[in-house]
Amino acid sequence: IWKNLRPGVKKFLRQAAAMFEVHVITMGSQSYADEMRQLIDPGRQHIKGSVIGLGQMDEFGELRPADKKRLDGELSGLDSIAVVLDDHVGVWPDHEENL
Repeated sequence: IWKNLRPGVKKFLRQAAAMFEVHVITMGSQSYADEMRQLIDPGRQHIKGSVIGLGQMDEFGELRPADKKRLDGELSGLDSIAVVLDDHVGVWPDHEENL
């Protein structure tokens, strides 16, 4: 998998972490989510919240991505205070007010 960080992402993450508790939610697998955290925050200084991969592996080892992202688990019930940043807003149909 080719990974390319957007320009300024690390600076943005530092600034966001000073104001918010940062969590990562991806439609990819849990291992992908963990790998992305390691890539953008190797010292684990800024992403202190949960790191969630919503995709599931099927019996053949193929990824079945989630059909949408949601605030659940550790983030359940925090809709009123959550701020969502995503480059694909359509994957948050239940949380459009948080975008």
